[in-house]
Amino acid sequence: MVKKIKPTKEERKAASPSLDQPDEFISVTQRIFNWMTANSKTVLWTLGVMLAIGVAYAAVTSIMTQRSSKASALLGDVIRTQEGQVDLSGLALEGTSDEPVFKSDQEKNQAVRAAAEKLVAAYPRSHAANAGRLFLGRACLDLGDDACSVKAFEDFLELASAADPLRNNALLGLGAAWEHKGDFAKAADAYEKVADGSISFGKDLGLYAAARSRAATGDKERALRHLERIEADFPDSPLKSDATTLAETLK
Repeated sequence: MVKKIKPTKEERKAASPSLDQPDEFISVTQRIFNWMTANSKTVLWTLGVMLAIGVAYAAVTSIMTQRSSKASALLGDVIRTQEGQVDLSGLALEGTSDEPVFKSDQEKNQAVRAAAEKLVAAYPRSHAANAGRLFLGRACLDLGDDACSVKAFEDFLELASAADPLRNNALLGLGAAWEHKGDFAKAADAYEKVADGSISFGKDLGLYAAARSRAATGDKERALRHLERIEADFPDSPLKSDATTLAETLK
């Protein structure tokens, strides 16, 4: 059972809906969907894209429920930082006030991490902060700080309800963090919770990732069972070809 933590009086006040700035609300929401589209065009059906979609959806959900509260304002800062441009050309790009320019992906991820940590520290039990934890986990994963990434995703799972549709996104991120850390058994455990859970989103990816991690532990039989489920349960999955190829290498 997920432990429910009641927000403090200050956090409830900070999360109170406000309709004073509808234009800001619509603008931030639109930027989130633009970011989702841009990322999904780059690499479809990878952990990175699934997590990107997850954190974007989390941000939309939080802002829709909290609007221009102080907590969601900080979440907006996280989103704007995530949307910042990376100047790979070495030339000085001119970003807008809402879209900062960074010299490298590392600098950008460090800024996203700092913004997310500020949100989590200020309003740890708010919906906005839990959305921020998905950004934080992803940024830490990209920075190679596996411990930070694991904690962010585990904290999200602790505070989220059992029926929260974003649990699978956090579990996929947690699995990726454990995988990057080299603990393939724990990675597989996280991925299998996606594959065997009641939430349909990302189940085929959970099966594929679990199969890869189980294979890394030497458990080829279990890995093959996961791959067979993709064939049987998700015949239209874009991962079907990859699953077939992996199965052939394991046999």
